[in-house]
Amino acid sequence: MVFKFNTLVIFRKEHRLHLIHRLLAAVLCLLILITAAHAQEKRNIGILPFENLTKQKIFDWIGFGFEYLLFNKLSNISALYVPDQSIIKKSLTESGYGSKPITGEMVYHVGKAAGINLGITGNYITNGKSIEVNLSFINAFNGATIFSKKYQNTFNELFMIVDDIAQNLIQITTIQVTPTEQNILSRQITSSVVAFESFCLGYIENEKSNRHLEIITGLFRRAILQDPKFWEAYYNLGITYFNDRDYDNAIKQFDVIIASIPSFEKPYYGRGMIYLRKEDYAKAKEDFIKVTEFNPNDFRAFYYLGKISVLLRQYDDANKYLKKAAEINPDYADVYYEMGNIYFDQKNYRLAIPHYKKAVELDPENRDGHQRLGESYFRVQTYYSALTEFKKVLEKNPIDPEANFMLGITVYQQAVLEDLIEAFLEMFDPDYAKQQAAEKKAKGTLTEQSEVYKQMVDSFGKASRNKVNFIEALFNLALTFHEMGNLDSALVYYQKSLQVKSDLVRAHIKVAKLYEDRKDKEKALAQYKLVVSIDPAYFVAHPTLGPIHNYINILDLVLDELDKKLKANPNDIQSNLMLAKIYAAQGFNGKAANLFRKILSINPNDSEAKRMLAQLEKRTGEF
Repeated sequence: MVFKFNTLVIFRKEHRLHLIHRLLAAVLCLLILITAAHAQEKRNIGILPFENLTKQKIFDWIGFGFEYLLFNKLSNISALYVPDQSIIKKSLTESGYGSKPITGEMVYHVGKAAGINLGITGNYITNGKSIEVNLSFINAFNGATIFSKKYQNTFNELFMIVDDIAQNLIQITTIQVTPTEQNILSRQITSSVVAFESFCLGYIENEKSNRHLEIITGLFRRAILQDPKFWEAYYNLGITYFNDRDYDNAIKQFDVIIASIPSFEKPYYGRGMIYLRKEDYAKAKEDFIKVTEFNPNDFRAFYYLGKISVLLRQYDDANKYLKKAAEINPDYADVYYEMGNIYFDQKNYRLAIPHYKKAVELDPENRDGHQRLGESYFRVQTYYSALTEFKKVLEKNPIDPEANFMLGITVYQQAVLEDLIEAFLEMFDPDYAKQQAAEKKAKGTLTEQSEVYKQMVDSFGKASRNKVNFIEALFNLALTFHEMGNLDSALVYYQKSLQVKSDLVRAHIKVAKLYEDRKDKEKALAQYKLVVSIDPAYFVAHPTLGPIHNYINILDLVLDELDKKLKANPNDIQSNLMLAKIYAAQGFNGKAANLFRKILSINPNDSEAKRMLAQLEKRTGEF
């Protein structure tokens, strides 16, 4: 760097020295910033399909083999970001190219869709004995070829070609490779092209929608027979069993690898996934930690460590692992979903929202992300945004029970909020009040209310029909009908709620209120008595019923009835149990404990008496 002064200035010696020091410091800072920026920069590399010019499908596996080997090597380098092949294929399809030959224009469009800087592609022709490969590195910003090379080798030198492609990429991108990464780069999955062919065919078969387990396992086993040290074949055989939920056979394959080559990270990953499925989180965590020790760039292992930590409510660990996963692969949507879960679990919904938003931006098909984002918006009372997210879930699956349920209660809460805002504005603005009154008179408020109720009935109805015993949906459907004045339908759904959960106090109370609306005093009173038998604490503070019951004290009424029953039969278990529960609710712990003991002396196996006595003893430390 050259500094030019357009004006001649005479400096004192000390001033000159001071200026030189400042200039040197500035240059040093600039170099540090440039170095740091260069060190942190990741090169996004897309591995695109290699075209088979022989036009014989029996050689299609070679193109897949190039993709697999290159991804296997390059995705382990921290200075590179290599999107999963499924992302590349999706981008090709969405860009309208499909299986067409790769061109610079295609790489440009795929680059924009998949977020890559450089595409690796090429074509090949072979007769099974020799192979010719035309390789291209294409700039994804403008579609220009920046490097090309032709290989003419024997068929058995296939792996050497891949190694050379990887080394050329490293030289051109001028990235730094750590010793650990260099070991992974130099690792050969097999020395047998014949075994590799069987392996690739098994992998391709495994990706088919109409996959046949016998064919897939047969091909991987053939690869192992052809090369008994083909550890990737053992691993993929294990993963095939894993996908088929045959965990015992899967673990056998992983254990064979670990016993033979304990520094190979993939079998720990596979075994960790099995332990995660079995909810053995301690063992799963051990295996995923092993993966990160042997391959510090495996973002999925860090992701699963974070996910497990969330499940175990170890939020500091979860945050640490998930941040590392995002650092390695900033476009992995599931990482941000789990980050959102950290805050959602802690009821910090405002901090959960940006993470869920990032998750669904990266993966718009993420159903759970939209659902949790909607629930977070609901909890911070941003109802319009919540409705948008639940509707996105329902666009994909109109009968989704959870999304329908949340849509129903959000529609209601939004209507309530609008009414409150309207009331507030009317209070402070008389002109607004007159305007609203005129509008309501013109279109009728009942139309607005009925539309809200219609949406609620539709949403809660779908939720309750499409999830067995979805009690919250049933109960809210009953509440909606009750508020609409449709008492017959309300009663039907209150009763359905009680069929699912007979001790649901709020449902019994609502049924009692419904009978009161119908002036059916006896049936209402029967419901209140049921509440006393289930949870007498409900009435301890406010035992007096309303005017339809002449303001009677429900607890006194029930106690009088129990007194008569126990005089007739002192050992009646149900009466003793109910009396003990009332005493416990009123704080008469000694009386309650004595009655629970009396019940257990009559029936030592009475589970409710055992449970409640244990609760009393734990709470009071007495008796």
